[in-house]
Amino acid sequence: MVGLNSDDVISLLRGPTQTSVVMKVKRATFSTPKDFTLTRSHIVPITVTEKRDRGILYFRISSFNQDTAHALASKLKNAKSEMGASLKGIALDLRGNPGGLLKQSVKVADLLLTHGGIVSTKGRHLDSLHNYEAGGRDLADGLPVIVFIDGKSASAAEIVAAALQDRNRAILIGTSSYGKGTVQTVIRLPNSGEITLTWSRFLAPSGYPLHGLGVRPVVCTSNQNSTPETVIDSALAAGPELKATYESWRTPALQPEQTRSKLRQTCPPEKHKAGLEMEVAKRIFGNEAMYEKTLDLSTGTSQARK
Repeated sequence: MVGLNSDDVISLLRGPTQTSVVMKVKRATFSTPKDFTLTRSHIVPITVTEKRDRGILYFRISSFNQDTAHALASKLKNAKSEMGASLKGIALDLRGNPGGLLKQSVKVADLLLTHGGIVSTKGRHLDSLHNYEAGGRDLADGLPVIVFIDGKSASAAEIVAAALQDRNRAILIGTSSYGKGTVQTVIRLPNSGEITLTWSRFLAPSGYPLHGLGVRPVVCTSNQNSTPETVIDSALAAGPELKATYESWRTPALQPEQTRSKLRQTCPPEKHKAGLEMEVAKRIFGNEAMYEKTLDLSTGTSQARK
């Protein structure tokens, strides 16, 4: 490998799946170099990790690839079986998640919904019009759900957050999300080049376009340097004002940039605060009345909960 950069090494290692590559390895502990034969295969990065903490099932979703929904469903089923009645609630951490595959975000939202809209796409071309509906069983069986988002949560992550919030299925905690709500398609050109064309927008179940606006959490942690109790009390105290904000947020038409910016400043997008959101979630999970009251603050469309 002497004299080769990382790209050179990658080009030597990569090849068709199920073919072999031989690596000759020399180590100080080897009397002579040894050959290792490796079989090439398609590697799907792990996007879902799990943690359990005092009855709370915590899932971190880093992005959305072809295995995300399946991995989440599998981990959720196993955890339910192992935790039984001790399972109090489920937290989905979408902070810093840049998005990924649209259909995977739909499947992830569908894991926690029984019916109703998840997301729709709308553009000027007829082929850009799509409606994605929930049609399965809520794998969480109606357990409380909390979703963490921040200013780096984008695209597919925003679809999941908006769907669960608009369907009255989850409480969102954090800051306003990134606001990446457009759909691109790749068009081949005659010269073998490609052009990426933006041709439609994502619409949340309540009808508002995500682009340039994002999703607003009901419990906002922007500019917060206080205790979890203060953050929760602030959200609950803002009841009527918060509902009015959501009514403006959910305007169906794409609002002027200045209006969208003003709405986003009600909970400015930021990177997540280490530990604060989880502490807030623990207190809400531990108080059923508080969970229901907080959930009601962002009620938008018909309920999807059992």
